[in-house]
Amino acid sequence: MITVLAVIFLNEKYFSDKQVNDILEAWYWSSIFSGAYDSDQNTKMESDIKNLLQYIDSRVNGDATKPAWLDDQIKKVFGKEDFSDYDTLAMKKTEAGHYPKDVIRVSLCHYMLSYSYPLLLKDNGERISVFSSKPLDAHHIVPLASNLSEKMSAKEKELSMRETKDSKYNSPLNYVLIDAGENGDISDLPASTYLNNVTVSAKTALKIDHFNPDEIDSFLKYRYDGIKGMLINELNSLVM
Repeated sequence: MITVLAVIFLNEKYFSDKQVNDILEAWYWSSIFSGAYDSDQNTKMESDIKNLLQYIDSRVNGDATKPAWLDDQIKKVFGKEDFSDYDTLAMKKTEAGHYPKDVIRVSLCHYMLSYSYPLLLKDNGERISVFSSKPLDAHHIVPLASNLSEKMSAKEKELSMRETKDSKYNSPLNYVLIDAGENGDISDLPASTYLNNVTVSAKTALKIDHFNPDEIDSFLKYRYDGIKGMLINELNSLVM
């Protein structure tokens, strides 16, 4: 996908053109979450370069019509079977050998990061974003050990869940990037204390306001629907 961007930006005037950047942002996120590059990457790349150059040229010259290929790609966001559909992301297909790919987990975290959002536990105006100077950690929103025996130590619980490949708590939908220092603070808190102290603003921004560790399935579905709706609305607004 970097090659596609490199080819487009060979025309230097496009680099600072908001209209062009909006088109490329819509193409980028819809490509990832529709699974467009999950296979046949070279063929897809060649097709996208041609289609994007044509679309950009038409937009620059006043034609605002969204092309059918991009409209179709946006409609497929979070819908590709065994890649980005809900059952795959919620770990419901693990018995059949279908596990979420790392690219989905990383991309979900990066998409939310592109918006920026507050710290989880401190409502002090500080925000996490692509411009954050502090190190960030990938954090399980609902803690890994939420459903394990209270007789186990916190470390034993964490190791047990990390080694369980098909645990729902390892779903890409249960991840977010947070401040590394705050992640360390959270790791020392009981799950109930941590969950009760996440700020309202963080819950709303991250689509985690349906937040019950005892109902992991409903939490994952709520977050899937929330992010999917937010993403599709944004993509359509970028190329309307």
